[in-house]
Amino acid sequence: MRGIAIGLVLYFHCFSPVLKGPLYTLLYPMILPGRSGWTGVDLFFVLSGFLIGGILLDAREATNYFRVFYVRRFFRIVPAYMVLLIVYYTICTVAAVADIRQLQWDEAWAVPWYVPLFLFITSGL
Repeated sequence: MRGIAIGLVLYFHCFSPVLKGPLYTLLYPMILPGRSGWTGVDLFFVLSGFLIGGILLDAREATNYFRVFYVRRFFRIVPAYMVLLIVYYTICTVAAVADIRQLQWDEAWAVPWYVPLFLFITSGL
């Protein structure tokens, strides 16, 4: 189900807005389902909450209830987050040094390092 939710969001953001003009008219029946891709976000958050709640309810009798839960979450989230940060700042650095305008974002260095971490953790991944 989470795969379907992610697929809906990707379809909504990647394919639906790209098509314009005569191609849009021709492929409209394929675009129409993509217009409801925003529902994938809701579905993803509901499923994540359900799964996390289930994990917490299953382990409620354990003595180290929260410790085990948060240690697992830490080791699931932080390595992927570090890879994301390294790739992001590497692209920003290469774009700045090589003067590649397509890869330069005005606010690339203005976002504090902890903001993406907060967003990543609260997304329920």
